[in-house]
Amino acid sequence: MKSIVKIAPSILTMDYLQIEKEIKSVENPELACWHLDIMDGNFVPQISFGQDIVEKIKSISNIPIEVHLMVVNPHEQVQKFIDIGVDKIIVHIEAIADPSELISITHKNNKEFALAINPETSVEAITKYIGELNQVTVMTVHPGFGGQKMITNSLEKIKEIKDFMRKKKIEIPINFQVDGGVKEDNLELCISAGASNVVMGSAIFNDDLDRQNTVHYLQEKIRGICEN
Repeated sequence: MKSIVKIAPSILTMDYLQIEKEIKSVENPELACWHLDIMDGNFVPQISFGQDIVEKIKSISNIPIEVHLMVVNPHEQVQKFIDIGVDKIIVHIEAIADPSELISITHKNNKEFALAINPETSVEAITKYIGELNQVTVMTVHPGFGGQKMITNSLEKIKEIKDFMRKKKIEIPINFQVDGGVKEDNLELCISAGASNVVMGSAIFNDDLDRQNTVHYLQEKIRGICEN
């Protein structure tokens, strides 16, 4: 039996005018964390939200928070979100020549650090840092927009990284997160590929006004896949 894969809800498409109601309607203790996409309009075309929304969610929820920095200047942003008290920082390898300093800063503050990798980027871009990471976020869409269709061959990156870890005898625990286009009909693909958790946004906030029922249904669907 596989470990139970957890959902990391992305709030990108939720109703921000009802933020507390939306958060409370989705929150339950079996979630992996809140996945908060910080977009600057430069690294990706869209602008999302900043520290004020992150602080608000932290004040009303007991679920861990990870911030996904889709920004061109992660060095200027990481400490700000650490100071808010988020639990995990995700930085794109495409946005930074060498993440070593940010990894060090994040771990010194007892927070987790993840590298995200875009569909067109080879895993070789991150393998030298694998032993220092808590998570790899495998992008299965081009970052910046919700509701895209999954690029399924990006899932192969999980196997490539696991093979690299075995070859190099790297035995630290690491999460493999799938981010982009995750829906009910491709959950089995994600789980079979080796995902530890999956980011789900539009599948929760777009498809059904009964958010709580939707999340519980998806969690049961995942449980059934993992237990078979």
